[in-house]
Amino acid sequence: IKDGGDIAKEEYETWLRKVYDATAKVSDDNRNVQGFGFGDGDIEKTFEEVLAGGFIQTWSYKYKERFMDVYPDTKNGKFTVSNNKVYGTDESKDIAVGISINMGMQKGFDEYEKDIEDAFDKYGDQIEDALKNY
Repeated sequence: IKDGGDIAKEEYETWLRKVYDATAKVSDDNRNVQGFGFGDGDIEKTFEEVLAGGFIQTWSYKYKERFMDVYPDTKNGKFTVSNNKVYGTDESKDIAVGISINMGMQKGFDEYEKDIEDAFDKYGDQIEDALKNY
């Protein structure tokens, strides 16, 4: 939204709202959710909850029945919001706000933990041998 200089908090939040609305629009059910990486899966996450996220203002949405995670980002790394301005992590403060969208976790930590335990039950000897030979 801006190349170089500081970005006012209001400018950033206006841009972030547009991104939030856009992901809801393309989602399977026209809403953004917490996702498994940031909450409890398919529970709606409001824009106010995104803003209240502090340092990590992120959310997920379902696209083609897959959870997609949205990470607001900057050209030169993560940003911080302080004194109503958004700052890049580099000293020049030349930042351009952007987003990264990645496929997120498709099930909860408990389910993944069960999968791992099942894998150890089934392949434990092979895993142990591989670790010894590493």
